[in-house]
Amino acid sequence: MKIKEELKTLRTKKTDLLYKELQDEYINLHKHRFSAKFRNLKDITKINKTKKKIARILTVIREKI
Repeated sequence: MKIKEELKTLRTKKTDLLYKELQDEYINLHKHRFSAKFRNLKDITKINKTKKKIARILTVIREKI
């Protein structure tokens, strides 16, 4: 259910806000990868969760275009 609720909130946002959120998620992904490389990241699944969120945002953007 959480994913469906997240998709609903993403679909209600404007495209400009989605692009901003997408940029933030790419920055988060870079940070997670960097900290995992140096073994500072405790929860490795954050990388996969961030990648999935990026994919969801890109899907919603493509639906709007």
